[in-house]
Amino acid sequence: MPSGDLATYAGLAALSTEAMSWVTAAALGMARPVGVFLILPVFTRAEMGTLIRLGLAFGLTVPLLGFMHQSVGAMQADLHVVRLALVALKELFVGLVIGFVLGIPFWAIQAVGELIDTQRGITSEVAPVDPTTKSQSSVLGLFLGILAITVFVAADGLKTLVDTLYGSYGLWPLASFLPAHDMGAMMELARLVDRVLRTAMLVGGPVIVLMLLLDLSVMLIGRFAIIVPMLAIAGSLAAKKRIPPSAGTFPTHGAIFVALLIAGLLGMHALVGG
Repeated sequence: MPSGDLATYAGLAALSTEAMSWVTAAALGMARPVGVFLILPVFTRAEMGTLIRLGLAFGLTVPLLGFMHQSVGAMQADLHVVRLALVALKELFVGLVIGFVLGIPFWAIQAVGELIDTQRGITSEVAPVDPTTKSQSSVLGLFLGILAITVFVAADGLKTLVDTLYGSYGLWPLASFLPAHDMGAMMELARLVDRVLRTAMLVGGPVIVLMLLLDLSVMLIGRFAIIVPMLAIAGSLAAKKRIPPSAGTFPTHGAIFVALLIAGLLGMHALVGG
């Protein structure tokens, strides 16, 4: 075989190997965002198709594609199908964990709505269908869930999601099966917890304030609901003109009034006790 053909074949083989390494890096990089999209209510409730989710995952992977390629190149010596599958499953698991942690405030708010509807006794055979579970859901719970997603998106929650996703690679690198445990990783974990708590307050803050106002309103109504009518009756009686006693007036300090009062009390006691 001519030397030129050998050089061509060698170049094509090297090009194919390089292309496969980039494809492998892109596939492994997409696993973690896909895990987030599979469980986070922001994406599951919108009923996004598989193609759209994969496109979003690839878009989030593009800025880190060089880093992914370096990580794949570092483990290229012992890279085989089994190890590749395990790394992909690990990345998918990390994405699921991130999506689960970020999704807790959304599920908590929806649960609050369902509890409120249950306490109010509101049930319907034609209740709306929750896109996440494909089953009937509480009207208020579904509304609060959509409201939480709206607040999350409007308050730059997607930016927090991207920061959390990118920061997770410092805590759990692509080429490692175990999370890092050095000081830098601990600081990254603290930043991730800060983002998660900020997201929880961002999503649950309006609902918490609303429930607090409702509790305060119920407390004030329960405190003054009895006093206000009594004060109104007392004011109405005080505004009436005093009429002097006459022949038709029934005095309350005589023996007849006392006897009727005692008889009435004894009769009520007998009815209640009997």
